[in-house]
Amino acid sequence: MLKYKIKASLNMKATNIIPIGLYTHEEKNRCKLIHQVFKNGKFVFPDTYLTLKLKKIYYIFSPSILPLPPSVKIYYTIENTKEPYNIIDIQELTDSYDFTGILNIDSKLGTDKNIGIFFGAYRKPVSNTVALTSYVKNTIDKSLYLSENDKLPGDWISKFHSNSRIISPIFFLETSKLGFKKENNICYPDKTSKMSINNCMNSIVPRKINIQEISYTPQLSFQGSGSGGDTCDTRSSLFKTLLIITCIVSLLIIFMSFIFHKYT
Repeated sequence: MLKYKIKASLNMKATNIIPIGLYTHEEKNRCKLIHQVFKNGKFVFPDTYLTLKLKKIYYIFSPSILPLPPSVKIYYTIENTKEPYNIIDIQELTDSYDFTGILNIDSKLGTDKNIGIFFGAYRKPVSNTVALTSYVKNTIDKSLYLSENDKLPGDWISKFHSNSRIISPIFFLETSKLGFKKENNICYPDKTSKMSINNCMNSIVPRKINIQEISYTPQLSFQGSGSGGDTCDTRSSLFKTLLIITCIVSLLIIFMSFIFHKYT
């Protein structure tokens, strides 16, 4: 099942920005994120999904975009395997290329939980995005609720719970009709731009790192005046000369003191 979900996500390469439906149960504060379903010859979001209703459609980066734009992370939902199949946690996929690790994650969840979907979204606020805050009940660790409301009324918390970190908020794209612009060698969504995310990423120029900026080891060998030696080499040579002279003078003083005490 998990292999199918991964394959389905990776096959959505047409636009690289794909819709995601947020389904919620307003009274019981349950939610689920799902992709479009194929119905009557086309992909659609049904009005209801089990006991949940379509709340809103957002847009995410397909996991097929590798490498991801800066500040974009790949997340995955952990869901109950029984009805209503709601989200109980959202985790970040730290290594986007480690599909073996993904399978291992799913195998460790047990029979009552499984991985739902993978999606790419921003971890930090940028233009043309919508912030969704994750909430869990103080007394229950079996349900996670996503909301645009950053102060959900009631007995909810959105940062830490049961000694586990809650990833919140997560920033989803508000529309698929977005281009991307490059600022400071980073791609950002922009409604006025016609550049695709692929073209924007391809236009990023890798920064050339000067090794001498990272680490410099001065040359300790003596250099002649015309051999290209620098200031550090000159200072090193002078220091060695002064050190040798100081040692010789110290030895002479000790020797003369010994002679003086011996014959007086």
